[in-house]
Parts: sequence; C-alpha cells; structure tokens
Amino acid sequence: MSAELGRHYHDFAGVTGGIAEIYLYEARFDDALVLLNAGVLALVERDSEATDWARLQIQRARIMRYKGYCHHDPSLYDQALTILSSVMSVTEASGDKALLADALDLTGLALQSKDPNLDSSLARRLGYFEQALELRQVSNDARGMAESHFHIGLVYQNKRTATDDDRQNALASFQKAYELAMEGGFRFEQAHAARHLAYAYDKQGERDRAYAYHK
Repeated sequence: MSAELGRHYHDFAGVTGGIAEIYLYEARFDDALVLLNAGVLALVERDSEATDWARLQIQRARIMRYKGYCHHDPSLYDQALTILSSVMSVTEASGDKALLADALDLTGLALQSKDPNLDSSLARRLGYFEQALELRQVSNDARGMAESHFHIGLVYQNKRTATDDDRQNALASFQKAYELAMEGGFRFEQAHAARHLAYAYDKQGERDRAYAYHK
C-alpha cells in the first residue's frame, strides 16, 4: 500500500469516526453503527493500517455500550466486550499508547455497565481503569486521565459493600477528575465529575458543597 493511499485511509477512518461521534451525541445510535460497520468492513477489505481499523472498532464498542445503557439492553455490553477483546492484541502490538488506553478504559466501563454492583468483578474493572490511567499519564493525556479517574471513582462508589474508605476513595477520584477537566476545559468530563461529587457530598451531609457542584 502506497503512503498516499495509507493517508487517505487514515483520513477516511477519522472522518467516519467523527460523523459517528456526532450521531452519538444526537442519540442516533443505529445510524452511527451502520456507518461504523461499513467503515470497519472497508478498512479490512482494503488492507489499511491496523490501528485505523482498531480505532473504528473501539468506537463501535463505545456506541454499543451507550445504546445498551439507554435502551436497557445488557446484551450490547457483551457485544462491546467481544469487539474490544478482538482489538486488544492489535492495540498492544501497535505501540499506540493512547489507543490501547482507550481500549482498556472502555473494557472496564463495559464491565462496569454490565454489573455495576458486583463486588466480585471489582478488581478486574479497577485493573483496566488503572492500566489506562498509567498509559495516559505517560502520554500526558489530561482528558484521558480525567476520564480514568472518574471511572475509578465509579468502581468505589458502586461497591455493594462500600466502606468509609471506599467512599473517600471515590470522592478523591471524582475530585481529581474534576480538577483535570477544569484545567483542560473538558466540559463533558467536568460535568460527569461534578454530578458525582454533588452526590458524594450530599451523602456526607455537606449540602452547601453538594449544591455548588449541582450548579
């Protein structure tokens, strides 16, 4: 494959993923999946860069998880996990730390969505999030670090047998996520962290601080 053709395929993957992202925020999950399915097939058939194929596959899994959450369809979490399992070796071999971090973080999130209160899978979920965080710290990915800290907080917050230490770990993780999101201007991650900080402070009886984060 020529360098010029490779650039075109890379651009194609980027545009396809970008359109799918817009569909996601418009809750047009099926339109996004139709587009991504076609994009993945096109890249496979044309022997494109494996990382471009993996990037679209990760996007497919992400949208499946969102659709499963919004439509209360747990089977979509399993489909997302199957996709992520198939791309993990590609992301590891590629040396693309950002892509591998995305795959790891989303794997943990799909497991979290599937069994949010299942303490038996806590270590496994936490492991994926912590691996993703470590990779994002190496590459200084502030948005990714905010996302990983937030997801780590979710693990501790959703423990069925949560202790005071667990609740403090959750609060600290949400606070770190919020600070990173604020510094980088990442409004999506900031909103998620603020909502959970408000909940955590409300549970502690700190209503003024909870109200501030709700606002």
